[in-house]
Amino acid sequence: MVKSQGFLAFIILVLSVSSISGQVWYNCILPNQYALTFDDGPHPSQTAQVLDLLLSYNVTATFFFIGVGAWEADYERYQQSGHQIGNHGWSHLDMRDITEAEIRSELSGVETLIYGTIGVRPTIFRPPFGGYNDRLIRIAKDEFNYELIMWNIDTGDWAHPGDTEAGMEEYYAAVNSSLHQNYIALHHDVQGGAVNLAAAAIEFMVGQGFDLVTVSECIGVPMYQ
Repeated sequence: MVKSQGFLAFIILVLSVSSISGQVWYNCILPNQYALTFDDGPHPSQTAQVLDLLLSYNVTATFFFIGVGAWEADYERYQQSGHQIGNHGWSHLDMRDITEAEIRSELSGVETLIYGTIGVRPTIFRPPFGGYNDRLIRIAKDEFNYELIMWNIDTGDWAHPGDTEAGMEEYYAAVNSSLHQNYIALHHDVQGGAVNLAAAAIEFMVGQGFDLVTVSECIGVPMYQ
């Protein structure tokens, strides 16, 4: 029995590693895990509504912050509620198109702001537009000690803000495909309808038997440095 359990764990590990491309994470390690993530915030009003929703469901999520825009959120609330904050670059630039010095500036700007506000540094980074190359991976990993986080459920909420059903189509397709048993989902808390879409996603995934986790739990790294 012990041997069979060990073999099962090995198979799970192999399947999980196969979903990683060049130190880039697309899904969680363990089956039945689901990481709900939000990009481009914080928004001065909508992010607070998303946080209220998460509290009402007693679940945690991960937020990838940018530096440009409204930085009026209650950052301590993220920590107190168990949410995770990641780096999304200061100006939301496609980092494949800028210099190495500009990449460092984009990453260090957000990191410095987060550290100056809540006294911790992120361990995770999501490239704007999901665009990355070997150079960006090297700088993010070697110089900032970041894990680069992508997704395997894209709600496309930026293309149809407020359309909950359209955003849920990718959830239905992903879960019904049986390609993966674990998911990282992309949402945007700055888009209209963010709260309704998040509520629908949480109810659906919990109903399917998934455990909602932060990205740090999803990939097995510390939440902060």
